[in-house]
Amino acid sequence: DSPYPPAAICQNLSYGGKTDWYLPAITEVNVLQSACDRLKGGLGCFTIRFWASTESTANNAWYYTQAGASVPGNNKISNSYSFLCVRKD
Repeated sequence: DSPYPPAAICQNLSYGGKTDWYLPAITEVNVLQSACDRLKGGLGCFTIRFWASTESTANNAWYYTQAGASVPGNNKISNSYSFLCVRKD
């Protein structure tokens, strides 16, 4: 009934003079994870769970973590995981 909090935060984010931030889909989070070793001074590899905007059911969403598993999992959206807001330039 209410917006998924990480998605709402990203949608309403104004940072660096930009307002077109969004919560990435699980495929986009996977791309970020795959590129982590090539980023210098950037995000680094994920070692904690990061939410994605992709829902798996009405009450669950997908998350991605590299810590012990290189594939996405899903869990209740009420769980408290980290998230990244991204934008396309």
